[in-house]
Amino acid sequence: MTIMREDGTHGHQRHARQTQDRKERSRRMKPLTLTEVKHLPAMVDLLTAARALDLGRTKAYDLARRGEFPCQVRRFGDTYRVPTTALLELLDIPTTTLHDAEGAGPD
Repeated sequence: MTIMREDGTHGHQRHARQTQDRKERSRRMKPLTLTEVKHLPAMVDLLTAARALDLGRTKAYDLARRGEFPCQVRRFGDTYRVPTTALLELLDIPTTTLHDAEGAGPD
């Protein structure tokens, strides 16, 4: 006997849908390239920083909650933001290189 759930699906259908959702999320969490990292705005969300470090979503939020994310994290309400300069320093990317490459360096 098959039991119908409240959402109108059978248990195995729900599991298949959750598995597919997880696969789609993992495809979206591809690591950033060095070029992409160099063009980030001043502050990025936690998942963007996690992608730059090749960390998964769950691990990134777990580390942030415990205050153990590998670089500085700022919390605004229920949102985490990472200063791009802190991320670049962690990745040993000199920030002066970014300004020079875009022609925005000091005169």
